[in-house]
Amino acid sequence: MTQNQSPTPDSNQLLSAESVSLPMETAQVSDNQQELKPSETTTYPEKTDRIRAWTDLIKSASTFIWIGVVLIIGLQLWGNSAVSGIRDRTGGDSTTVTVVIPEDNRSQISADIASALAEALVSSRTSASENLSQWENEIMHRVDHPFLDWYYNYFTQLGIGMKGIWVNITSYSAEEKREKLIEGFQQEFAKQVLQPPLMQIEMERFTREAINTYVSGVNEGLAGVQSKYKVPQTDWGNFLEGLGSVTYNTGGNEQNISLRALSRGTGYVATAGLMKAVTAIGTKKVVTATVSKATTKAITKVATKTATKALTEGGGELAAGILGLELLNPLAGLGILAWDIWDHYHTVKVERPILRENLERYMNEVKDSLLNDQENGVLSTINKFHDGIMDNLERKNIISSL
Repeated sequence: MTQNQSPTPDSNQLLSAESVSLPMETAQVSDNQQELKPSETTTYPEKTDRIRAWTDLIKSASTFIWIGVVLIIGLQLWGNSAVSGIRDRTGGDSTTVTVVIPEDNRSQISADIASALAEALVSSRTSASENLSQWENEIMHRVDHPFLDWYYNYFTQLGIGMKGIWVNITSYSAEEKREKLIEGFQQEFAKQVLQPPLMQIEMERFTREAINTYVSGVNEGLAGVQSKYKVPQTDWGNFLEGLGSVTYNTGGNEQNISLRALSRGTGYVATAGLMKAVTAIGTKKVVTATVSKATTKAITKVATKTATKALTEGGGELAAGILGLELLNPLAGLGILAWDIWDHYHTVKVERPILRENLERYMNEVKDSLLNDQENGVLSTINKFHDGIMDNLERKNIISSL
């Protein structure tokens, strides 16, 4: 071999070179494949096949979907029809309701209700009587102080004597003289003892407390009767409504109060209704009626003895004493004055207890009138309601359909 001849690579060397270059190309292809996204690997035909598969699935299930729709609509129509049928059977807007209570219980229920009403009336009467007794005690305290203190004051009696002289001269009949002389007594008695503004407030409170007691008692009694006979609420309400109501003329407007209004749950309504009737009628009538009695012959009689003394003995002796102070010597005048003062206190010691007893007797009559007077008494509205319902119970021992 010559030196200019280049060496020829043998086959082993060529294989080694190829083995080195092939792995590098393979690595490049792998890297290119990793860079491709999954969406790029899905072809258009594949996407079309998937849409077609979902469409076929929906078409195959359409029958079942429509069956479900038909069932739901059918159940709704069926349910509405059933509800309407129930409403029709229960009466709907009809106002005719038949009260079903055993025949044997009807009369006994009425009797028990009457008993409950009577007990409630006794409780309310007790409440009013206790309040009026306390009021009477306060009145008699004011009779002692300041009224009798004022009336039997020496200078008050002196004024009565002076007035007696004037009345004796200007008046004719004895009756007229007594009425004129007692006028001041009447006015002061009303002002110092009865005190009309305060009395009106007290009578309103006594009336309100009596009504509250009555309504609470009726409420409790009716609940007990209903529970005893296990009467359903609907039948019970219809029964009470069937007993009617009591009408009050409240200043030109009629107000109806029923026994049902006194049943449980509505006691406040009934209380407010009865108080409204009292207010409309006017508790002022109670006060006016009482005070007017204090200005009649009832008061005149309790003070007649004192008035007569002022007109005769007191007036004459006082006139003589006054004239004597001018006509006789001073010592004689002082003696007459001292005698008059002694006679005054002696008269007070004897007559004051008598007058107080007569006034107390008179106030007892006033208390009785306030408690029992059907027109102006504290219980007048309660009595009217109670008597009206009791009359209905006597006439209706059965429960009729409404």
